[in-house]
Amino acid sequence: MPKYINVVPKVGETVKIAVFDYRNKKVIELSVGDVSRLNIVSNGRSVVWTRDDTGRWITSLLGDTIRGDKTSVENIIRELRGLRAKDIPLGEATGERYFPKIAGTISLGMEPDQPEIMLTFSDEDSEGCYVKKSGSERIALIEPTVLHVFDKTYDDLRDRRLLDFEPETAARITLETTGATLSIIKTDADWSFSNPEFGSIDVGTAEALLTRIEGLRFSRAIEEQLRDPKGYGFAKPAYRVVIYDSDNRKIDELIAGHPLPSFEQSYVTSLSTGMLAGIETRLLSDLLDDFQNLATK
Repeated sequence: MPKYINVVPKVGETVKIAVFDYRNKKVIELSVGDVSRLNIVSNGRSVVWTRDDTGRWITSLLGDTIRGDKTSVENIIRELRGLRAKDIPLGEATGERYFPKIAGTISLGMEPDQPEIMLTFSDEDSEGCYVKKSGSERIALIEPTVLHVFDKTYDDLRDRRLLDFEPETAARITLETTGATLSIIKTDADWSFSNPEFGSIDVGTAEALLTRIEGLRFSRAIEEQLRDPKGYGFAKPAYRVVIYDSDNRKIDELIAGHPLPSFEQSYVTSLSTGMLAGIETRLLSDLLDDFQNLATK
C-alpha cells in the first residue's frame, strides 16, 4: 500500500498527502456504559472489576466483596477509548517484530451481547508502544502514557467512601460526641436545628456540611469485614453521625472510635461498608467544626 496519494486540486498542480492522514486513528470505539467487566493483566497479576446490576463496580478479594471507585475505574475505560494511533505500520502480516515483550493486556467485557475486546500492549521503546486489538491484524503505535494502567492495584481503584448516600435524600442528621448530641432537620429545602434554641442554620454552611459528610474517605483498610465492633472504642464512640431519610429511616451511620497508635488516624466503621478502617483524625475534627459553625451569626 502506498504511503502517499496524489491529489490534483487544480489543473497543473499535484500535491502528495500521506495515506495515514486519512486513516481512522481510533484504537477502539465503544461506549463506557456498555462495558461490564474490566480485566487488567500484567506480570502474572490480574485486576478484575465487574459492574453489578445497580451499576456499581465491584470485585471479590479473598472472599470479600469490595466496591470500586466509579470515577477511577471508568477513567481507565475512557483513557482506552481515547487512544489514537501515532502511526499504523503497513505491510506486516504479523506483529512479532512490534511485540518482543508484552507490557500487559486489558480485556473489556461488553454488553449487551457484544464480543469481548482485548488489547495487547507492547513495552515502551524510543518511539512509544504498540497496541493490537483482538480480532484485528492492525497494529497501532501510540503514546506510552497509557502503560501506567498496569501499575494500578485494587487498593488504587477501590471506593474509599465511608458513607453511601445521596445528599438530596438526607432529611435528618444527628451528631453524637462523648459530651453532646446535635440534630438538624430538613424541611422542604431548608435545614433547621431540632432544638430551635440553637438558632437558625446558614444555608451555605449546611450544604458544605453535607458535602464534607458525603466526601469522607478512609485512608487505610484494616479489616474488610469488622469482626469485633467493641474492640476499637465503638461501644462509646468519639463521634457518631447518623443520616435519616424523610421517613425517618436510617440511611447510613458513621462511628469513630479510638485513635490509631500514630494518633494521626482514628478507627472508623460505617453501616454501608461494615469494615474497619482508618481515617485521618483531622477530617473528623473538621466535621465537628462544620457542625459547630452551622448557626448563623
